[in-house]
Amino acid sequence: MSHGFGSLSPMPSATSTDPDYPTSYSEARALFERKSKGRGRVKLAHNTYLVPEHELMGGTVRGYAIVLHETNIVRFLRTGWTVLDTGGWQTLTTRDRMRRAGVPIFASGGVVGVSIGSRTVAYRDGMRFRGHKVVGAGILHADALRQRRAALRKDRELERAGVSNRVHVRRLATRQFSEHIIGGNVPEAFQVRP
Repeated sequence: MSHGFGSLSPMPSATSTDPDYPTSYSEARALFERKSKGRGRVKLAHNTYLVPEHELMGGTVRGYAIVLHETNIVRFLRTGWTVLDTGGWQTLTTRDRMRRAGVPIFASGGVVGVSIGSRTVAYRDGMRFRGHKVVGAGILHADALRQRRAALRKDRELERAGVSNRVHVRRLATRQFSEHIIGGNVPEAFQVRP
């Protein structure tokens, strides 16, 4: 099953090829106990660490988080749930770190999805899964992908016309509107009445 641009078929299950990158609570716990050496974190990759999450009362560890910069991007909870959160930073690096943790995440045509079992669901910050059960995910429809591709085609057409993207179209419209008003042609809706 290939997962290329434009495909909605699920990506093959991601498996961690790095033995020092946990893919579950038990692996995270074992790795942390083996490598922490009294420090509060274990370095996994550049700007990426494994840290324990403590409960507020009692101080017991309720899970482990993979932290990229200061965002808990993957949390392995003691209950078996895995929680995902990009913190708004849906970058290649964030997705790479999630994939290393065994999360089958992908981006295609501007749509970010996660393959859980035989299903492909839209990624949402805060989504969680355990086995094949998913909570908080969006529904990934072929329509959403088609709409995104249509928007990308429109952007390409604008670029060919000499406008680099929609932001420039808005600026151009604002400039034309301003020139229109400066020329004394104020639309009735914008006229001030005494």
